[in-house]
Amino acid sequence: MWPLPLMYWDCATEAKARDGVAGCGNPAPTAPTDYGMLEAKIPTKKTCDATALVDTTLKKLFKDGAKKQASNAFDAANKDFNQVSLLRMATNLHMAYEATTAIGCSYKRCGSELNLLCFYNKDPATIAPPLTKIYEETNTLCDGCNGGPAGANDCVEALCKGSQPAALNEPTMCTAQASKLLMTDDLRKMAWNLHDYYRRLLATGWAEDGKIKYAKPAAAMPKLEYSCEMEEKIAPATNACDGKTAALTEPNNVAILNTLALTREEALKQAIEDWWSALKKTGVEDNKYSDSMEGQPLQKYVNMAYDKTTALGCGVDICQKIGKTIVQCGYVVDTWVSFITNQN
Repeated sequence: MWPLPLMYWDCATEAKARDGVAGCGNPAPTAPTDYGMLEAKIPTKKTCDATALVDTTLKKLFKDGAKKQASNAFDAANKDFNQVSLLRMATNLHMAYEATTAIGCSYKRCGSELNLLCFYNKDPATIAPPLTKIYEETNTLCDGCNGGPAGANDCVEALCKGSQPAALNEPTMCTAQASKLLMTDDLRKMAWNLHDYYRRLLATGWAEDGKIKYAKPAAAMPKLEYSCEMEEKIAPATNACDGKTAALTEPNNVAILNTLALTREEALKQAIEDWWSALKKTGVEDNKYSDSMEGQPLQKYVNMAYDKTTALGCGVDICQKIGKTIVQCGYVVDTWVSFITNQN
């Protein structure tokens, strides 16, 4: 069997499943666009172990579906088998479609049944052109992972790590961008609001300065906009998870964190706080830029604080295959100044 990708649990997808199962079938749950769905109604007794029931049910679905599969050929009628269950994480059994990388489930007791609902970020039945195989086969373990059989860093217990997929995303921002699903609206708003929060501290005279206690108030600090065009330049590069970031001519800040333990939101918040922290740690008593700031932490602060900046756009990705989390934000400025440069 060609190695399948490691599955990730997506909390946004779980929330969608929780909403879907809340009505106990009224209305009938529907999957998000292009998502796969698995629904099971499990008979229960008055008291039951929900975890054990779900585990037993998923294993039975896999076992029953496997009996119907004479080969790895795609059979649209065998839809439960074509989805990917928790078994891929729990026991390395493979319930299906190799392009599926994220899952979220929920359940609710409905009368004498436990209703289980799972959504998957790929539905093989909606793929065009139509699938002929559920997965590609091979005789060599990890043959299809990045780096091939020797690519141990991209293969965990026979599953390819890859990069963490974007969460279930139904954006209302940046909907015209090709990369619209690489960021979530929550991440966009967090980046936007945190930048405005720190700039507002400067405008009101409450930004802590390492030399004069509080930085001199800004005379005219504009509120930022979120730039989908800037995001489009950045997000595909961070999502590639090759350790590189977007090579921009515009001012930008980068944080490459040597951890996989943070959520994307936590990583973004930590990066922005760190970029701004140079003001408190070092200070800029005369509010003037000097050549000595170039390439130093203060330059990242400058990129955030510059009063001719009008917009920003960001990319944030947790990169399992390289063991790092990458954050990059770029800035749109009305008046170009030479001291604002790439902060790799």
